[in-house]
Amino acid sequence: MAFKSILFGETDYVPESYPKEPEFFRDLSLDYVIEGIVKHKDKYNLKEFLLNPLHDRDTIIFRQEVLKDLEGNTELFEKVKSFA
Repeated sequence: MAFKSILFGETDYVPESYPKEPEFFRDLSLDYVIEGIVKHKDKYNLKEFLLNPLHDRDTIIFRQEVLKDLEGNTELFEKVKSFA
């Protein structure tokens, strides 16, 4: 099986139009959280992924499993971190 994506598993990602930041983001200071995550990583276009909500249950479960793998394996986490 060929590797496709760490974000989408077996599904093919088709981006929605670039999403507008929801109004409640500022109320909850989530705009600062998003900016902190994407800071110095412009070439990855991460904001698009962070503002587009997931609707596919399998993709949500896949991402949770990826995070569990990274959380449980420090060596793997460091390799992914150095790559990204």
